[in-house]
Amino acid sequence: MFSSSGSGAANSRRKAGFPHRARLLATIAMVPLAAVGVNHLPPQAAQAQTSAVRSFSIPAQGLASAVSAFGRQSGLQVTLAASASNGVTTQAVQGAMTPQEALGRMLQGTGVPFRITGDGTAVIGAARPSAAAGEGVEGATQLETVTLTGEGSSGYMGAPDWVYDTPSSVAVVSGEAIRDAGVRDIREVFNAVAGAYAGEGVASFPTVSPNLRGVQDAGRVAVSIDGARQNAQDGGRYGSSSIGAGGTAIVDGAFIRQVEIDKNPGATAGNTGTLAGSVDFRTVGAADIIQDGKSWGAEADVATGSNGYDLQTSVIGSARLSDVFALTMGLSKTELNQYRAGRMGEATSTADATGIRKDLRGRDTWGSMLKLEMEHEDMRASASWMHQQNDYAYSAGGNAGGAYSDISRFENTNDSGSLNFGWDPDSEWVDFKANLWLNDSSVLETRDARGNLSPETEIGKSLTSFGITLQNTSTANTPLGGLALNYGVEAFRDVASKSASSTSISQTPYYADNYGVFNPPGRRDMASIFLNGKLEPVRWFNVSGGLRYDWYRLKGTARYYNFGKLIAPAAVVRAGCVATFQQAYPVGSSTYDTNLRLRNSRNSALRRRGTEWFATWNSNPCGAYNSSGTWVQEGSVLSSTAAVREDVIYDEEIDRSGGKLLPSVTLEFVPVDWFKPYASYNQTYRPPTITEAFMSGGFQPGDGQPAQTAPNPWLRPETAETYEIGANIVTDGLITERDRLRIKAAAFYREIDDYIVLGTIYASQETARTYTSFVNMDGITRTRGVEVEANYDAGRFWFGGSATFLSTNWPSKTEVFSNGTDVTSGNVFAWNGNIPPRFKVTGDAGLRFFEEKLSLGARVTHVTPSQTAVLDVDTGMLTEYSDSYTTLDLYGSYKVNKNATLHLSANNVTDVAYIPANSSMAAAGRTLQARFNVKF
Repeated sequence: MFSSSGSGAANSRRKAGFPHRARLLATIAMVPLAAVGVNHLPPQAAQAQTSAVRSFSIPAQGLASAVSAFGRQSGLQVTLAASASNGVTTQAVQGAMTPQEALGRMLQGTGVPFRITGDGTAVIGAARPSAAAGEGVEGATQLETVTLTGEGSSGYMGAPDWVYDTPSSVAVVSGEAIRDAGVRDIREVFNAVAGAYAGEGVASFPTVSPNLRGVQDAGRVAVSIDGARQNAQDGGRYGSSSIGAGGTAIVDGAFIRQVEIDKNPGATAGNTGTLAGSVDFRTVGAADIIQDGKSWGAEADVATGSNGYDLQTSVIGSARLSDVFALTMGLSKTELNQYRAGRMGEATSTADATGIRKDLRGRDTWGSMLKLEMEHEDMRASASWMHQQNDYAYSAGGNAGGAYSDISRFENTNDSGSLNFGWDPDSEWVDFKANLWLNDSSVLETRDARGNLSPETEIGKSLTSFGITLQNTSTANTPLGGLALNYGVEAFRDVASKSASSTSISQTPYYADNYGVFNPPGRRDMASIFLNGKLEPVRWFNVSGGLRYDWYRLKGTARYYNFGKLIAPAAVVRAGCVATFQQAYPVGSSTYDTNLRLRNSRNSALRRRGTEWFATWNSNPCGAYNSSGTWVQEGSVLSSTAAVREDVIYDEEIDRSGGKLLPSVTLEFVPVDWFKPYASYNQTYRPPTITEAFMSGGFQPGDGQPAQTAPNPWLRPETAETYEIGANIVTDGLITERDRLRIKAAAFYREIDDYIVLGTIYASQETARTYTSFVNMDGITRTRGVEVEANYDAGRFWFGGSATFLSTNWPSKTEVFSNGTDVTSGNVFAWNGNIPPRFKVTGDAGLRFFEEKLSLGARVTHVTPSQTAVLDVDTGMLTEYSDSYTTLDLYGSYKVNKNATLHLSANNVTDVAYIPANSSMAAAGRTLQARFNVKF
């Protein structure tokens, strides 16, 4: 666990390379605020938490005891009027239902009023604050002051109790844990979560692509912000240790209040087209900012530090516009400079002896967000928008100071918006939710001239995604027990485009296809219909099951380049030493065909004049020779044996679709209240992305023939089966009255069929030649692992941590050929994405002082070597990529008063030189950070 500074946790979730300035943002502090009181309004995380179906087993008992049990089983914060428990006995509650329904049944006939606020707090025994003084609720007893009774965030990394009531591998990182961690970028919080990795390196890159259980990128793990998917992709950069369809989600951590991680997706909303899980970033809302009894609020956060951590700051303001509406606005700024790697030891890998493959130049980021929320009777709605502009740079080959510059500068823009609506009337049949979302991600890259390879080039890449989710939850009591059904539809579309421009591209347009090879134009549609249910026939057992049908369609143009197809036009060697050829080479080429060599060609070149190609040279005697080496004198007509080559571009329209029915089932046992083992099985399905379906062009950027890659028309979707067993342990008062123990453990086994990797294809029908392309592996990819997260919190101290064991076994070849290289030595190669280490463990402990105002903690992480995609068939093991490493982080916080908190951290205290899991770059050395957070 990360310290929560005594609070218990949170409410729920231009050009780079310029000199950086550590400055505060006075200009962003002017946030307009209005002032009229309403009820608390909902963050998206609170909506999901209060509407989720959970198992309840609360016997008839006194109100205080029943409320305590309700708080543990629902995962909600609960407030209870001080005198509410006097002589009140609740009803028994048994079965699967939403917290709203459970609370209604528990208090039925007692005359005690209740409500669940927008921020996910259950208020029992008190009227709404908007009621006039002395105004009563019909049939209810007016009670006095309200006292806090719930402990909603006592788990590892601030996870609320509903995580430990869920029979599946889910995890939550609270906003307070994110601040305590002192991370350079929000993606780094995944490294402390069992079964999860950041998926890429640190530093300049603003992208997020989490690795869950050894799987990442290409939509295998769905990343979203308030339900809006972040589907953008690129390949071969962003700090990843592999080449492929890398995920490039953009998330501004300044506005994130909670991260929800699901490592075992089922037949529920948000899992369409995913293979291994989902990660949802929940943004700040009015209830996070406005304090009780106020109509407006603001929060300012500023951080600075050493080793290139120049500035991170934000200002967020919220105002209640009326009894129904509230508005939240925010601005953020980040300035990161080039950091220094650790000095202790060496950061080495099998790919690069130095471990620093990219010369990072820092990052400047501006972010903004706007959210309008509504709560009226049984309806809730919100409209949110988040914008982020990232300017950063890096040197692809570390040649910034060499013979020529290879720096690329990026302007990365991301806009994400969502419209959410919820209707939960007083009916067991209706709990309706709708989510309409849009995401637009674009990158403008300015690439310095690469010597003789290419002039300065501007490259544009964009992906626009939009979608909708409709779902409803119905509950009922049946002769077999309490039944809850969740059902709905989900659909989204991805549309990709790219462009490139330079002086040479203006002369030879197809040079543009040497750039953005992993960002081809195209369209992908996905849709899903799902149904899942939960039945609790007896108190100690419940069963959940579901069906989901996923459908996809890919539409676009597959392009195949074939430079150098042999033809044999007649040509005449004319007097004056000029030979004229038709359809010989692309414009601007400085080479000539090996089958028609020019003698003494020191000054030779191929040049275009109108529709003809000319080969000229200065030699005496003037002449040429054919492929057999026979001299041909000037004035002679060349025969067909002196063949030249034709440049062919072959386009094939692609419009293909498919689908699959996916079952899932979970069995949960409750032998005692504190111990809940479970077992589950599910199937998942991931169709190819636009990148995988339409990749085409040059693999190595530069002016020349873009003929290295081509689409694979036979590419099939990935399918997976996952088996999981696990247990949740929740107990309070184990040793002391205040202590809390939370443990979540799981073991899984997954088989993935037709796993998609980069390999080699033979395009027999199109061009009769080989290309690098995405292909399916020939056989089953197997992953298995064990994951444990635990936290013990006694108030004055805490300790906990996470542990992950992961084993990955890949097939030895792909379906087409054997993946391209060196099969005779026993090593079969495939660019199959990042493969996390076999083992990682994180230990976390700390103390609290001065009535828990001061928290001091330490975190130790040990990670074994990352693995490559090269399989040694002699041992059956993947070879190691980098060395193991151990890091120490120290952190602390001091609550100056109820509105101000100071956070301090020292990461990589021992200044170790290492390459993080799944990265291609050395991590930052010792880094100090100070952060001050204040609320008004």
